[in-house]
Amino acid sequence: VDEDVLNGTAELLYFHCAADLQLYSTELLQLHSCLQSTTFQNLSFIVWHNNHYASYIYKKSSQLFHNDSMGHLPAPDVLCIFSWLLDSLDLPMPTTIQSEALSKQTASVGYGSCGIVAHNFIEAEADD
Repeated sequence: VDEDVLNGTAELLYFHCAADLQLYSTELLQLHSCLQSTTFQNLSFIVWHNNHYASYIYKKSSQLFHNDSMGHLPAPDVLCIFSWLLDSLDLPMPTTIQSEALSKQTASVGYGSCGIVAHNFIEAEADD
């Protein structure tokens, strides 16, 4: 019984510690490091979520701009992860996500082109 109690306590401690940690990919850790030593006008990225691409643009404001050709809501963890990326930088922290209007695709029209639409949104914004 003593060993079971010890194992149970160790597992509870492990789960408590794991819940407190933010685990990010090597690429996100490298991007975080890179952002600390560079300057930029805007920061654009594409997220693959639920088998679908959507684009995001940060314009050094309190909003993160989002576009999704299917009209889906932003991925639930984007704002949290992006805020972590900017945490140590002297930049405005986005607190909201604003969805932009773009031509919509449906299951019958434009199916499978979400990646192209996501890139198009970023390219169109870069031209402004």
